[in-house]
Amino acid sequence: DISGFVAGGWNWAKAEDANDNTVSDNNTFAVQQYWIEMNKAPTEESRAGFNIALQGGEFCTVGGCGDGGNANNVHLYTANVSYMAPLGSGLTVTAGIMPTLIGYEVENQNGNFFITRSLLWDMQPVTSTGVTVGYNITDQLSLTVGAINTPIGDNRFDNIQSKAITSQVAFSAEKFSLTAGLNWGKMLGATAADHTGVCDFDTCDSQGVFDVILTVNPIDKLMIGANYDYHFSKARNDADGNSANGISVFSTFQVIESTGIGARFDYVEHKDGNDNKTEKDWEI
Repeated sequence: DISGFVAGGWNWAKAEDANDNTVSDNNTFAVQQYWIEMNKAPTEESRAGFNIALQGGEFCTVGGCGDGGNANNVHLYTANVSYMAPLGSGLTVTAGIMPTLIGYEVENQNGNFFITRSLLWDMQPVTSTGVTVGYNITDQLSLTVGAINTPIGDNRFDNIQSKAITSQVAFSAEKFSLTAGLNWGKMLGATAADHTGVCDFDTCDSQGVFDVILTVNPIDKLMIGANYDYHFSKARNDADGNSANGISVFSTFQVIESTGIGARFDYVEHKDGNDNKTEKDWEI
């Protein structure tokens, strides 16, 4: 299967500093994201599969986008192979660069309802490089576990000292879904950029994120959801490092078949492990 999309439009953004001075006024036409994906899903008839996705544009966040890359360059989002073993309802092994198991929002812009991403996006990994094993216990309950390079960052080529675990339990019913995930691992041999501001290289020993996603559809046209994250770290002297709690609550309503409206509220509280000071951020 070959698919893709282009998301573009006119950007206007304005912000003010503490003295009410305008600090940005963006007025431009731009391509937010372009995407092309080749996918062959594993099935009982053909058990081997693969996935490759390429992207670019202002909304690109991984694969070199944040390392001096620009919107005109093509960046690798995912590249992995998979195999469905003939065990029970099918045990699927996936290896390579994969979308993370953590979080509600996704990298591809057409997979998110809102134009902006939530404050929780910066607390979560985007992709994971490693191997995962997934199994559908029942039609409603699934379990995925795996080993990856790093719990939070986009570290695609890691040394053997720094590895992490990833896991997810997902339950879905007709009008209700609940997902819980955990990434945790040591940070030896990693770089400060991989810590995403939670701890510095000289003081960080381990890091992780616990993620819960809940969605409810009380009626067919209405969806209400929440994504909660707890971000934690340990210093090398076994003291608590920096931590953060964050929640994103969102709802969408399909007014007519072709038109929907929605709203989202985000709140994140950061705690400094050195002096226990907290910093709070929110947005609507």
